[in-house]
Amino acid sequence: MRLLKALMALQAARGEVGDADLEELARSEGVPLHRLEGLRSFYPIFRRQAGAPVQVQVCRDAVCRMAGGSGHCRNIQDALHRRADIEVTEVSCLGLCDQAPAAMINHQPVSGTVDEIRDYALGVRQPLTAATTMRRWPSDPYAAVGARYGALRTLLTDGDPDAVVQALKDAGLRGLGGAAFPAGMKWELTRRAVGAEKYVICNADESEPGTFKDRVLLE
Repeated sequence: MRLLKALMALQAARGEVGDADLEELARSEGVPLHRLEGLRSFYPIFRRQAGAPVQVQVCRDAVCRMAGGSGHCRNIQDALHRRADIEVTEVSCLGLCDQAPAAMINHQPVSGTVDEIRDYALGVRQPLTAATTMRRWPSDPYAAVGARYGALRTLLTDGDPDAVVQALKDAGLRGLGGAAFPAGMKWELTRRAVGAEKYVICNADESEPGTFKDRVLLE
């Protein structure tokens, strides 16, 4: 994370992470150059050379393609008359499937029609700020916000944790990741972990269509 933050600081300050920057960072941090090159080449946010001051990244994956059409990116380029100070490129899923067709302008999420994206890029209009109120989704099983997590509250007050773990194991519930790992076993291993304080490491962005649900759940 320390190295990523250093690379991000360079990118933000200079608009690029050049070869000379990478060599200097390798010396100052005492890490092999190939390790930094691996980070720079893996994350599309890092550029070897600075591009246009306004960067428009248009999602090309399934949900946004269905919402905006196969020519969405090209139409945005045409609407901006392919200006030299605005660079429009296609990228993989931005995790904004609920706002399709989605884009990023200088790393700020936006969505809308071709004309709206054009106006955002030109600064004619400002994107709406993120929603601050709790949203309801069709899959929400609770009648009201106050009813959420009732089972968890009951468990914390007078429940039997081991019985809950056993119930999960008996039910055969599996995780929704590719490995379909048994949920009961995950909970059991976590409960038996040494130490009073425990940590859950959650990968919240797989950059795949549909995984915006993880962001919504975390919110």
